[in-house]
Amino acid sequence: MRHSPKFAGFLGALGLALYVTFFAIAAQSFILWLKSQALGIPPMLAMALFLLAFVFSALVSAALAFTYPVLLFIHGKMREALQTVFWTIAWLALLFFLVLIGGTAFLLSRL
Repeated sequence: MRHSPKFAGFLGALGLALYVTFFAIAAQSFILWLKSQALGIPPMLAMALFLLAFVFSALVSAALAFTYPVLLFIHGKMREALQTVFWTIAWLALLFFLVLIGGTAFLLSRL
């Protein structure tokens, strides 16, 4: 359990980015499958599925982002735990902006 806060934050942010990407691909595939089968979801079921997916996603995201910092905190390394949380947020923001810029450049190149 000895990683620098910067590296641990990077791993947490990368895990979150991969999870979000996987979830988005799975959700889009599910929607396309429903449309191809000409199936409709009743509004109440759609709302329940959305809320369950949201809660599940929050749990997975919290586990990916905070498990290592909590372990550090339990072992009395509060400063490293806070630094790891900070670096996770910083790396996640950087990944967000890279994807935003890359996605925008891709869309603009298709015009």
